[in-house]
Amino acid sequence: IPVTRGPLIKSAKVKWERDSAISDLIDYFDEPRFPGPKIRSDADRFALFTLKEARAIEELAKKCRSDFGYAARNFFWIKTKRREEILFKLLESQELIYEHLLKLKAKGLLMKIMVLKARQLGSSTLIEGLIAWRTIFFQGVNAIVVSYDPEHAAYLFRIMQYILDKLPWFLKP
Repeated sequence: IPVTRGPLIKSAKVKWERDSAISDLIDYFDEPRFPGPKIRSDADRFALFTLKEARAIEELAKKCRSDFGYAARNFFWIKTKRREEILFKLLESQELIYEHLLKLKAKGLLMKIMVLKARQLGSSTLIEGLIAWRTIFFQGVNAIVVSYDPEHAAYLFRIMQYILDKLPWFLKP
């Protein structure tokens, strides 16, 4: 995990369910009130925001930037092994890793860990989610996905790509 400055994660003891108002907010900004041939991109949609709407999106982005848990549980979609689309929710094994990262961060130490584990415990998904979060919500962040072979590296990259693809248009970098 890249060394970070500023907040990384507020708490591992998070209720890993989408906040109740988020679905309504997404529906509001997805409503077809941006019709017409002049709307060709998300930039055109942003130009139609009221000042109040723009501030609401800025606040939302600020919350996402300050707390991985908030961003992940509300906006990060992943696919399960059964190909089901679900919002990111930590498994017990992921919570252990997440908690350890929080402890390292709180002590001001490098957040570098080596996970020796059985397969299918979700550590790759957690780490890819954290990398996606950093690259989406922070400027000047570069990331690289490396694995034991090109196919596995592509699989890991697709986790991050899926998170980005499913992100609401108004939060995409």
